[in-house]
Amino acid sequence: MFAVIENAILAGKDNVAFKNIATMGKAAPEIDRNSLAMMNLEYAKLNWKHKNEALARQMFQELTKGHSCDVVTIEAHFLHGYHVKSSIDDPMKTFQEYFLKAHEMVLRYAQKWKKLEQMRKGHYDDDQVGRDLKKLSSIFEKIAKFFDKQYKHLSKYLVSTDYLKRKSVVERQEYSIEKLREKHRASQLEKDERSQLRVIEANFKLDKKNLEKYKTDRDTYLANALRYYGYACRYSTDESLHIFRIVSLFLSHKNVTAVREVIQGTMETKVPQEKEVLTGLFDSLPSFKFLDILPQLTAHLYNDEKPTYVDDEIYKLLRRCAIEHPHHTLNHIMSMKNSYADKSSQDRGQQTDSRVRGAEKLLHDIEGVNESLGTIISQLTSMTKALIRMANTKLRENAGDFQLTRNTDCGILSLKNLNAIHCPTFHLPVMKNGKYEGVIVSIVKWETKVGVLNGINAPKKFKCLCSDGVVRPQLLKGNDDLRQDAVMQQVFNIMNAMLAQNPKSAERRLQIRTYKVIPFSRRSGMLEWCSNTIPIGPILMDCHKRYRPHDKFSPNDARTRVQHSAPSDKLKIFNEIVKNLKPAFHNFFLEHFLTPGTLFERQYAYTNSVATNSIIGYILGIGDRHVQNILLDITSTEVIHIDFGIAFEQGKCLPTPETIPFRLTRDIIAGMGVTGIEGVFRKSAEITMQVLRDHQYTILAILQVLLYDPLYMWTLTPEKARRTQSLEWEPDVVTNTTAERALELCKDKLNGAENSSMGTMTIENQVDKLIREAISHENLCKLFHGWQAYL
Repeated sequence: MFAVIENAILAGKDNVAFKNIATMGKAAPEIDRNSLAMMNLEYAKLNWKHKNEALARQMFQELTKGHSCDVVTIEAHFLHGYHVKSSIDDPMKTFQEYFLKAHEMVLRYAQKWKKLEQMRKGHYDDDQVGRDLKKLSSIFEKIAKFFDKQYKHLSKYLVSTDYLKRKSVVERQEYSIEKLREKHRASQLEKDERSQLRVIEANFKLDKKNLEKYKTDRDTYLANALRYYGYACRYSTDESLHIFRIVSLFLSHKNVTAVREVIQGTMETKVPQEKEVLTGLFDSLPSFKFLDILPQLTAHLYNDEKPTYVDDEIYKLLRRCAIEHPHHTLNHIMSMKNSYADKSSQDRGQQTDSRVRGAEKLLHDIEGVNESLGTIISQLTSMTKALIRMANTKLRENAGDFQLTRNTDCGILSLKNLNAIHCPTFHLPVMKNGKYEGVIVSIVKWETKVGVLNGINAPKKFKCLCSDGVVRPQLLKGNDDLRQDAVMQQVFNIMNAMLAQNPKSAERRLQIRTYKVIPFSRRSGMLEWCSNTIPIGPILMDCHKRYRPHDKFSPNDARTRVQHSAPSDKLKIFNEIVKNLKPAFHNFFLEHFLTPGTLFERQYAYTNSVATNSIIGYILGIGDRHVQNILLDITSTEVIHIDFGIAFEQGKCLPTPETIPFRLTRDIIAGMGVTGIEGVFRKSAEITMQVLRDHQYTILAILQVLLYDPLYMWTLTPEKARRTQSLEWEPDVVTNTTAERALELCKDKLNGAENSSMGTMTIENQVDKLIREAISHENLCKLFHGWQAYL
């Protein structure tokens, strides 16, 4: 019955849990002591959740009186401090009396069952003690978030009007004291002025001490948040997303003494079991937990004459990651080393960029660790050198196939049997033990036939034969910075993990399709080719041509009319086009999926995919969603978005500003079937938004690391504007999207407070507002003509 109670609470069915607790309570005399204590703990938590705080407080206090170090006593002790005492006591008092004791009790419990060493490695046996310890390890995350909340509160206060007024008062007191002392030194101080000086000095000391305490407390909370996020990562079983918050706090406050002490392991701890393994924060965590944040860590790799402790810590960490997980790490370091390897960027900073020198030094260091790593780096160097040269080589004037020869291959045909490196465009699972023998899929060769595609920079399609016998298509691009696309794929993968953990989104298979993006340098890189996909642009043109031949306007006619319309006539012309050009995309589904069951499945998958992409795209401010930047997988009917050069609301800074939150045009809606935006789309959009709101602190911590990356300019450049809308444009520096502004916008969106004078909106209201904005003719008619808002 206790399992039923736990499952009901997890499913959010509290009434079922209350009912079963009441039934279980009637049989109390027949229930063993531990089961009864566990039931009472769940009952106390439910009462606290439902605002029956007096009863919950009493129950927590009773449960803390257990004399054995059992699971219920530990959790009750922590929750009593977390729920009850933290709201009335000083945070550090709550920490010392409750959290610190709970921390020690957890480790004592693990020690008692000889599982402490396993726990330190994030490993838990599938027995009762192992499951108990895994559950108790969540305490460290809650303590970290408790301190993080206190830190944010004080940080906000330190820039508030009230604090600045107090600071101004202290500064005026200091000025008055100095003036009175000058008079005293000149023996011009009157008796009443001497009395006044004593009073001002006393007040000044008190007020200054209080101001300094705010900063001291903030640093204390910051250091403890950092330390307990570290414990949360150490004692968790998976690649914890808390690593982003750790790195964010570290890089933002690296000069704070308390932060340095945590990072270097010199900060005192009062938990005996932790004193045994007192070490630096990064050193205490397994290297695989840093793999998700490697691009951002590599950006902080330096090689200065006088390195700081930050430089040393990042260098040591990247070295450890490269040795233990070379196939996940070395690509990032190699990309940094090759920053200026392209023709277009040679000699622009190769000699002076400290990051490039740092990457060269690190690769040279790793190369000498063992023969295997030396071989990996040698093969990786040869591969990236040849591919960068090919990316920047013009093979032919227009699109078509090209046959490589020894004179035109840039060394690619010589790259055969690269058995030490993994195919960069194929996913490699993380092996926590660092053993990749027999796991990697290496490169045998590239085929000689290359496809040159249409586009400003004429990307090239290669076919790579891998050691598993599979031929994998790859897209090689030159004169294009792929780092922002790589970062967006990084964020998508993290958000997919969040969606996979939520029962409702997992049931609907709400995911965003991702693909591998590997920057080789600042201006070249390779992308995984999305097989079985076609841009929706050609699909829609074909559908309109074959199924709506008698419409008054064709899509090309509509584009011409929009392009040459005056601003004052745009809405009138758009409405005329809408009236005379009907949606046709639903015919694609009717033509390709002939049985009712298959048709329903494919439309359901398509609708869920559009909903997930729409909400995530809105949160991240992804723009430029024209019909060539959205692919359709013709087998699964999932949509795949490409080209993320316009993100974090940069679209609103274009010469023709974007006015919609995501693409939800008539043809996109037609593909959803008879219900359109009602039913599946709306519900899936609401679930996606709810999941993102539930994880907003984690998302914001991730974005903070990404947005403050020194290698990225999250602003709209003239080059981006020209590429997007083919217009000459000079930027207004004041209106460009800055990192701070982008972060605040994301925060407002996640809170449902963007452009809202009524405060936070409900999920339902927010999604409804976005849908109305996305389908509004007033908004759609203002878009750039190349966006083709009528399709």
